Amino acid sequence: MKYLTLDEALKLYKILSIHLPEIDEQDTILQFVGKIIHSTIEKERQEDYLEAVSILTGLSIEDIIANEPKDVLEMFTQGLMDNHIIDLVVFVKRFLQCQMT
Repeated sequence: MKYLTLDEALKLYKILSIHLPEIDEQDTILQFVGKIIHSTIEKERQEDYLEAVSILTGLSIEDIIANEPKDVLEMFTQGLMDNHIIDLVVFVKRFLQCQMT
């Protein structure tokens, strides 16, 4: 799995922003990621999921689709964990709050 640049991380945030749950201190990282996945399914936005996996892996969407679904899920989950998705969410929210003051 690759580590994202700040630019890539912000692109990832933008894609996933409508799927990001509120941060619950009781949630594990896997529960947080599960809520993101659930949202992409519920909102029928699988393209967001694929685009996020593409950013996280550097693979094209065509290459991602060629993989087994369980492998893609692992890429997504591991990529979000490796890139500290919760910290990214906190960072962006704080940054946006500073911009409003």
